[in-house]
Amino acid sequence: MRIITASLVLAGLLVSVQAHSKAAPRKPSASAAKSASLSELEAIWNMRAALNVAALQCQYDPMLALPDRYNTFLRLHEDELKQVYTNLVKKRGGQAKFDRINTQVYNKFATVPQKVVFCNMAADVSVAAMNAAPFDLLSVAREAHPALTRLISGAEVASATPGSH
Repeated sequence: MRIITASLVLAGLLVSVQAHSKAAPRKPSASAAKSASLSELEAIWNMRAALNVAALQCQYDPMLALPDRYNTFLRLHEDELKQVYTNLVKKRGGQAKFDRINTQVYNKFATVPQKVVFCNMAADVSVAAMNAAPFDLLSVAREAHPALTRLISGAEVASATPGSH
């Protein structure tokens, strides 16, 4: 049963990669990341942070395939993620402030009490993120953000407001 499930997961990854490689690439100038608000950029980056933490911490279940899914997500959405990063650093007031907030976000996801729930949710989010159209991560992030936020004790993650962490 585990072999069949693993084969289905890998087949899903291949289909996702093939679908994206055949799609006509969109121009980075059409990216929502350039005009997104701080909270929208944070939602995308927090989703990325959650998937990164899950890729590292959820390897206990190889059926989730989170390291492979995370790497595929990064590869497929590299240009958009670069734009989100660049804009977040600017909107948060520089690299040092970005790094401080980002560390807090990673720590929150790394210490989620319901690890199994987090890993399963991250697996679902990773599929949606991999399948997102180029430069459309915001739609996936908007959907995932409330559930990810609830998992970390209901605290809003990566708020730009000092002292809210």
